[in-house]
Amino acid sequence: VYKAVRALGKRPLRIDDAGMLAHMAAAAAGVEYVTAAAALLALNDLKLIELSPEPFRLTICPMCKTDPDSSAVWRALQAWRAQDQQSSGR
Repeated sequence: VYKAVRALGKRPLRIDDAGMLAHMAAAAAGVEYVTAAAALLALNDLKLIELSPEPFRLTICPMCKTDPDSSAVWRALQAWRAQDQQSSGR
């Protein structure tokens, strides 16, 4: 999803809100909307992207090495994923 968002950020697009960005990123990355939306939250929390609400703007932050475990959003998503996999018997 990060690669898709970076590519979208380089193109002159009209993106009205984060929901629209999530739909576009999902289509570009070949994932479900909810996955792209969760990824946007994690990327924003990790300061890899910046989402400004009014007016909506996507800013791609300079690339830097970051530890996903430093993000509370990332840790919560991973915990939910593990819980889902346990409950579905995967």
